[in-house]
Amino acid sequence: MCVLIACNHHKQNNDLTDKKKTEESLKAQKIATYIRNADSVLLISHAGREYKRSKTDTFMPVPPIVINKSLNDSIIFNRVKLDANSSKELAAILTSPANEDSIILTMCEFDPHYSIAFFNHEKISYLSICFACMQIVESKGLDFSLELDLSQWRKLNAIFSSKGIRKK
Repeated sequence: MCVLIACNHHKQNNDLTDKKKTEESLKAQKIATYIRNADSVLLISHAGREYKRSKTDTFMPVPPIVINKSLNDSIIFNRVKLDANSSKELAAILTSPANEDSIILTMCEFDPHYSIAFFNHEKISYLSICFACMQIVESKGLDFSLELDLSQWRKLNAIFSSKGIRKK
């Protein structure tokens, strides 16, 4: 009886693992397809939150990346449009399976200074990225639910650096 329970438990764990792998595969396909079908993909560096000393010592809100269906040029420092090969490289970074043991959770204030903008039929979607606290926030309409491990963060940072995209 004990062996049967252990085997059944093992089978349940395998079923859960298989289900998770299938979900991750479908999510990766969705992200890769979204990037591949985008009219253009831009890497952007921009202003983040501005610290404003006050009685409450609070941060100002994150400035909007998009205003009136256009990029907010007033906060952008630099941008680079990715070619097809760089877009594939980006897709590979964002869709590779994360090593759960290397996912870092932080408790800092999200302060994005980088974004990835996707242009598709005059619609702009984007990922706001904070390399300091290793967090990504998606614009409305994106449902990537990204969780990157340390290696993926390093590769993502490297692609920005290789294109000369740095915060001021």
